[in-house]
Amino acid sequence: MASSDRVRCFVTLDLPPQIKAEAKKVQTHLKQLSLFDGRYTRSENIHLTLKFLGAVDSSKIKQVQDCLKQIQFSRPMIKLEHVGMFAPSIIWVKVDGADEIQGEVDRVLSPMFEPENRFMGHLTIARVKKKQKPSGLAESLEEIPVESISARSESLSLYQSVLTHEGPTYSVLQRYDFLPG
Repeated sequence: MASSDRVRCFVTLDLPPQIKAEAKKVQTHLKQLSLFDGRYTRSENIHLTLKFLGAVDSSKIKQVQDCLKQIQFSRPMIKLEHVGMFAPSIIWVKVDGADEIQGEVDRVLSPMFEPENRFMGHLTIARVKKKQKPSGLAESLEEIPVESISARSESLSLYQSVLTHEGPTYSVLQRYDFLPG
């Protein structure tokens, strides 16, 4: 990879299997309601972004990895809460418990990246292209049941994202385990 190459990257909180399974159930329920035309996040791509880094010069990836190695954090307990929407097109499941680790990611990456000032832990499960009804989608989402599952995350990861016509493809550049406890 030439030093002028750029790598589209983001840092995620790795999801416990039971959290991911419930997000998939919510997504299936949403599909059955047929409230909109759009694209559903592929199950392997459901994730919680702690920090989107954007296109990073490939020569700086090692520096990003070294910064993330500094994180010494106990396994955070996260919990699914409810379904909502970032108008006009992003449908998500709220995740509670990721704020502190997101702040730590911001802290260790602060020499290279601006801190996030509007973080809300969520899993994007769909993108709306066209609503079936002109209004009421956000209210309908509030009625979708979400089992309030809690579980500890074991790690966070630095991912590369490659955009394609079929949707993004993600690959792990490095995984960082949390401390036990």
